[in-house]
Amino acid sequence: MSDLPAPIAPPPDGSVHLRIVCALLASAARLVPVPFVDDILRERLGQLVVRQTLKAHGRTYSSARLKPLWSDAGGGCMSGCLLMFFKVPLVLITYPFRKVWSWIMAARNLSRDLTTMILLGRALDRSLRAGRLAEGADGADLEAEAARIRQAFDNAVTGMDTQVLQRGLGDGLRQVRGLSGAALRTLRSLWKKKGAAGDADDVELPAAEQEILDEGANRVQAVLEDPSVVALLERFDARFDDNLKLLAARNGA
Repeated sequence: MSDLPAPIAPPPDGSVHLRIVCALLASAARLVPVPFVDDILRERLGQLVVRQTLKAHGRTYSSARLKPLWSDAGGGCMSGCLLMFFKVPLVLITYPFRKVWSWIMAARNLSRDLTTMILLGRALDRSLRAGRLAEGADGADLEAEAARIRQAFDNAVTGMDTQVLQRGLGDGLRQVRGLSGAALRTLRSLWKKKGAAGDADDVELPAAEQEILDEGANRVQAVLEDPSVVALLERFDARFDDNLKLLAARNGA
């Protein structure tokens, strides 16, 4: 019998459900007790959310071409090397304290991170439905457009009160027994299989944790259908659209 984890079969509502599962995992990666592995996993799962969104809209190019949407890394080689030179010792020294704090704040961080992932996926959905990030676009054009979408998203989120969504997610996920453990076991499986060099366009999730992760995703979907959350999402959509139009006009796109 193979030791490789079996992929989760997409439920009837398909990509949205699977994207929420991936967002849950990305949020839970904050709790992984290994320096740098937690950040790598968070970034890779964020990339997978982007990939699932692209697939849902018929795009076939790699999510690696839209790095501004899922990566917080910035700067060139020199700035990146200098940043890592100072960052690595600081991260290692402060890591135990930060990790304890992450566990203390686990519920709040999970709902906050999940809110960000949901809104980013929603912004990408809207952009793809509007014909942005076209299939045949040049690589440089794709990256530039992805950067504008990310900037419009950041602008829309800044100053916006998302507490109604965060509270709803926190309350809903607290009802799912064993969710953190299932998420961490899944993340451990992903790391063992793919390591730091894994391709986020091709990630399998262990079937053993499917029931718990599916329940968590179902709770999230129920929260997103609450009228007060729907109203918040509509306000976000309007803010995002306005910001994207302004940035596109400024760049002549």
